[in-house]
Amino acid sequence: MMMMMANARSKKDEEPAVIAARVLQRFFKNRWKYSLRRVMRRRQTRLVLREIFFFVIFLGCFTSSAVLEVQDDDIFYYGNNVKGQLTTQEFFEEDSHVVKTFEEIRTVEEWYQWAHGPLLNTLYTSGTWAGGDEAPFPGYVFGIHKLVGGVRIGQLRVKKNDVCPDAVEFAYREGGHKCYGGAKGEFTLDDEDKRDFGDLDVPFTWNGWGEYYRSVEEDRALGEYATRRHVTAIKFPPPAFGVIMPNSGYEEAQAIVRDLAVGNYIDEQTRVVTVDFTLLNPGMMYFLVIRISAEVSHAGGVIMTYEAMTVRQYSYFDGLTWFKKLMEGIVTLFYMYYFVREVRRGRNRGMRYFMNTDAALHNINIVVFVFVCVGRLISMSLTPSEASVVVDSDIFYDFGPSASVRKISVYLNAINAFLCWFKLIRYLSYAPSMALVVGTLGRSAGEVVGFMVIFAITFYGFAAAHMMSFGALVFDYRNMTQAMLSLITSLLGDFDLDELARAQWLLGPAFFIVFVALAVFVVLNVLIAIISDAYTATNEELLQKEDVKVGAEIVEYVWDTIYGIPILGPKLKNMAKKAHIAKKKLQMEGFKTAGMKVGQGMMFVKRSISRASSGGANGNPRDSRSRSDASNGDGVESPSPRRPSPRRTGGGSPIAAGKGSPDAAKSRTTPAVREEV
Repeated sequence: MMMMMANARSKKDEEPAVIAARVLQRFFKNRWKYSLRRVMRRRQTRLVLREIFFFVIFLGCFTSSAVLEVQDDDIFYYGNNVKGQLTTQEFFEEDSHVVKTFEEIRTVEEWYQWAHGPLLNTLYTSGTWAGGDEAPFPGYVFGIHKLVGGVRIGQLRVKKNDVCPDAVEFAYREGGHKCYGGAKGEFTLDDEDKRDFGDLDVPFTWNGWGEYYRSVEEDRALGEYATRRHVTAIKFPPPAFGVIMPNSGYEEAQAIVRDLAVGNYIDEQTRVVTVDFTLLNPGMMYFLVIRISAEVSHAGGVIMTYEAMTVRQYSYFDGLTWFKKLMEGIVTLFYMYYFVREVRRGRNRGMRYFMNTDAALHNINIVVFVFVCVGRLISMSLTPSEASVVVDSDIFYDFGPSASVRKISVYLNAINAFLCWFKLIRYLSYAPSMALVVGTLGRSAGEVVGFMVIFAITFYGFAAAHMMSFGALVFDYRNMTQAMLSLITSLLGDFDLDELARAQWLLGPAFFIVFVALAVFVVLNVLIAIISDAYTATNEELLQKEDVKVGAEIVEYVWDTIYGIPILGPKLKNMAKKAHIAKKKLQMEGFKTAGMKVGQGMMFVKRSISRASSGGANGNPRDSRSRSDASNGDGVESPSPRRPSPRRTGGGSPIAAGKGSPDAAKSRTTPAVREEV
């Protein structure tokens, strides 16, 4: 029993020490865990900030080399002014008794009138300068755009079919149906007619009239690069039966157009007629490659198309400054770095890494850039050699294939611009305050996909209904693609309900009203509700996270990187430390000065309050003093009482020393103090 009591006593005596040891152990353990967690979070933050920092540098270089390069209003005015001259200029009065322009061409005769009027007037006269038949600047448009070589007028011809497929065989007195080309009137190489034709003494031949930089066979050997798609979505190879007009000389060009009309250059077998030429602006170093097509459709009539491409030709770097060349080089190095990094990550993490959304977008960006570089190289290889081009000659130089490939590379680079800036949003979402948009989109992605499936089914049904009902009467609904585009624009308020009503008085308004009611008031509101719910949930989640000051963290990371530079870094760090200390000293001196002023102000306020309270308790001392002075008959001013010393002698109070009661002491000392103040 005694032993048990002793053990209990010893255990009770040791309990405070054990408790203290356990508390210390738990404190250091938790502190170690907290410190380790903080270090790991700090390290992860630094890695992310480093990636953001380098990506911002890459984005700046990419924007300087790709976006700012084409940010020039003159590029638009260059092509738009030439287009306006060719497409909005009225026909000559001698050719047409009514006012007509390029957009109103429907017949072959009107095409000849356009070629004789606006085309020749733009390229061979001073119509783009001061008017008149004589050009003050031969071979120039607007006095500054140089016509490169000659102008080619070419065409593609199809064979005449003896039997029309799928045609109803009516009885004819003479002959039968006239059908040309394929079953639906499309052009194919198997249906092409290469025979000579024309009503002139010299027929129109497949190899054409005049000089070419590349022959028809050489152009077609380029394959898809030389293929052009027209307004009817049909691809056409390079034309044949070319007629080359001169680089300058209105009379000669006018005679050629007249021969085309007299020789019946466009007949029933003609599928498409093209006018190709290239302009060069030496000041801008941009080429304007133009093709004007007249497609003779199997539906009858002529369908006009104007296509222009404003691009740089030859070496891409010849027209760039040293700064832009430097930006291009830095961007290329960045893409090489990102490519190597993605390959390593894919090797370490497996194929699942490439299925991630962020990795997929980044890899698409890299692949698109590779296609951009390949497109530039192909375009350079298709461009006529610089040494062989005689600008003011009558030789036709076809810049179309190289310009088409270069334009495709520009379009791909535009996709890259969007992906790069969208990637920046993803980086900035590391901070909770900026992650709201990305988090909302990510959270609502699944439900939005399901919504889009339902919307796509409904939308396709409406597009099919509109195309079937109004495709033969309304231009905007002539096929499924145009019907879908028209319905999408109608959701934005761009629609013509009267045209639909004229096409079909009942179905036109009915289909449109039902579509708008269902798409706007039901479907789009469901989409808004889905995104709103995701926004609310994301916002509540982000409120619980610790905010990260991305800007401050990046600045700190940059300075730490600078301080880590050998030799220079420690010196800069020492200078920054001294500057910080000096700044602190100035702040402390300012604080001291301000404190002294505040103290003086407080003392003044305290004394003023004491004076006011003393005056209220004992009366106005000045009045009593005035009365005492007035009692002196000799007119001598009585001396003011002295201020008693605040020191106490002998440890006793004035009352204990026999100086009177407290009220008497107060009445004796207060006026003196007030007078001193």
